Amino acid sequence: MKVNIRQIAADLIERIEQGAYTNLVLNEVLNKHDLDPRDKALLTNIVKGSIQWKTKIDDFVSPYVKSGINKL
Repeated sequence: MKVNIRQIAADLIERIEQGAYTNLVLNEVLNKHDLDPRDKALLTNIVKGSIQWKTKIDDFVSPYVKSGINKL
């Protein structure tokens, strides 16, 4: 069964926003799944990039979210 890298990334980002350490949860998943090196790189880039750019992403998205960015 093929894993959905983007869904895994979304799950990891949610865990990180709840207080988990990025390196620990990312390494846990990378070691758990037998991923192609390209998928590992994609997952790492999505997770680390999203965390790194979170403030900018929130600033960009917030004008379009009626309920407030914190409710997403």
